[in-house]
Amino acid sequence: MKYYLFQLLTMFVWMAFFEKSDSYFAVYLLIGIAGILCWNLYRDEKKLMIKKSERVNLLLASVFSLTVMAANYKLFTQIPVPGGEGRVSESFLKFIRLLTAFPVVFLGGLFLIFYILKYIKQKAVEHSWKEHEYTKKSGLVFGTVMLVAAAINSLILFVCYYPGMLTPDSIMQIEQILEGTYSNHHPFYHTMVIRLWLKIGMWIFGDMNAAVAVYSMFSIIFMAAVFAYAVTTLYQMKLNIKIMIAAAAVYILLPCHICYSMTMWMGAYLSCLGIPLYKPDREEKKH
Repeated sequence: MKYYLFQLLTMFVWMAFFEKSDSYFAVYLLIGIAGILCWNLYRDEKKLMIKKSERVNLLLASVFSLTVMAANYKLFTQIPVPGGEGRVSESFLKFIRLLTAFPVVFLGGLFLIFYILKYIKQKAVEHSWKEHEYTKKSGLVFGTVMLVAAAINSLILFVCYYPGMLTPDSIMQIEQILEGTYSNHHPFYHTMVIRLWLKIGMWIFGDMNAAVAVYSMFSIIFMAAVFAYAVTTLYQMKLNIKIMIAAAAVYILLPCHICYSMTMWMGAYLSCLGIPLYKPDREEKKH
């Protein structure tokens, strides 16, 4: 019992520790909730026995935990200590607290991902996804998810982030378009895509902000289509409707997905293009 209470404690510490992360805490919270739910399925086992088949999961979980900690290294340098500045023992206390926080946070992330991977692997090995029969055409599912995602993101764009989210890189690309001088400092073909939609926006509205908003709408629709394809793939695999709703909610409601859908970045497109590469085997297997 003490062993599993220790695991649960480290997982909660992991979530609480990254609450002040400069990235989106919603992602860490979602991982934490999913990990604890998966942990709850295996907590009745006498001991966490690492089998040979689970060593890969353990390695991946360790890499994940270390990567998250490295990305948030500033949190470890800002660990508060009692007393004011200038105390002789302040550096020593920070060092002691760092040594305490590092293993606890590392183990919390390791346990969370390990149990998530263990659950996924168990389901995959057992082929325990129960098939469901649906009468609606997959095109209707695709259109519905795409429409809802695009509508929500468009509302957020025009209410909160008009005309879109620009970075120094994207501003430089716009400068290249306006000056007519291009370089390979940024992906040239992505700059051409931006140029196309800016020209359409300028032709329709005659305003640069509106032209950027036109590009942002193209980006939102593109990302919504990719996310809708992912959910439609689950539908074609005949999975439970709850799984599809959960997947759609993750794609539509997570702040990181919302922001990337309206940010003038090439990386978001390249990341999402990996999703359509997967095609489920729709042929029935005869046993």
